[in-house]
Amino acid sequence: MFKQTELVTNKRYFYKAWSVLSGISYSPGMIRSAVTLCENIAALPYTEGFETSSDRPGCWYEDNTDPAWQFIAGNGLGVIYGYPATAHSGEHNACLVDVSTAPDLNTLSTPVINLSGYTNVQLKFWMFMQKWGSRQDELKVYCRANPGLPWVLLKSFTQSISSWTEQSIMIPTGLNQIQIGFCGNARWGLGVCIDDIELSGTPLQTMIISPINRDVTMSAGEITFTITCPGAWTATSDAPSWCTVTPSGPGDGTITATYTENPLFSKRIATLTVSAPGVQTQTVTVKQNASNIAVNELSSGNIRIYPNPAKGFCKITDDQGKNQIREIMLVDFTGRIVLSRRGNGETEFEVDLSSLAPGTYAIKLLGQYGTVIRKLTIIR
Repeated sequence: MFKQTELVTNKRYFYKAWSVLSGISYSPGMIRSAVTLCENIAALPYTEGFETSSDRPGCWYEDNTDPAWQFIAGNGLGVIYGYPATAHSGEHNACLVDVSTAPDLNTLSTPVINLSGYTNVQLKFWMFMQKWGSRQDELKVYCRANPGLPWVLLKSFTQSISSWTEQSIMIPTGLNQIQIGFCGNARWGLGVCIDDIELSGTPLQTMIISPINRDVTMSAGEITFTITCPGAWTATSDAPSWCTVTPSGPGDGTITATYTENPLFSKRIATLTVSAPGVQTQTVTVKQNASNIAVNELSSGNIRIYPNPAKGFCKITDDQGKNQIREIMLVDFTGRIVLSRRGNGETEFEVDLSSLAPGTYAIKLLGQYGTVIRKLTIIR
């Protein structure tokens, strides 16, 4: 497989490939070309008046060239049939014209445009599409999130428009980026002509949370984030079993994340999501260090867990009979306590594991000499 790197955006590249024949000869080969994609338009408003030249604007695309969209003044049919005779503004507009009553479709597509950070996004453009006798051209306006997806119809125009008329279409919500397609159907009318395209929206207000991440130790505690927000906000945690967060607030202030001790032998991360009306949602993270209690470390009293790996049960004993066990907890890899038992000062416990799924757990023992954490593997 051939792979080329360091390509320039919006540029056509030509390639020729040969086959090796017998001896040292080669086939005639074949030539192919490919056009690299454009970078997305970064911000609104985005406008296009087709004034750069008589060619298709850079990073705009067509489905085909028969008939091709033309970038001319009016419909290019001269004084007698020039409806329109001029562009809406400037010297050029885009127009699709054909001298056949058979449907001839061609979609003129915009670059991909970034919509993140905007609301109430609206498409406006000027249009002239006058019929000729009984022959009527048509225009359908589509959108899609990226060029690899199917088009979604926004609006159809099937009636005669005999003067430059502004059209307005609201863009569906929930899109972070968009590509607009103007699909003309030239059927020997006086042409599908469009000009002065504008895509605009209302910028979302800004919410700032600082810092974007907090690293914390394995011990239980709480940490704060500073928030600047124009209105009331709500916050959630994707790991509520071990990290909870201030659920809401009136505006500027602090968000407090409260976390439990990490019994696991791996780092864990909680993502906090903060949202507010008319403001772009933000996320921050709490990263908690892994437990630093060694798997094979023994506390006072020589506590032993066996069998390990275990199937249906395990026993916990103090071989010297000195460490009275007050509580036992099993914690899964998400930090959720899946089993808890309280003791009455025993030095030996048998724990039923039959209801737990196979996997690796942390077993936490609270005794008279402090806390001990071990790793326990359950198998079936």
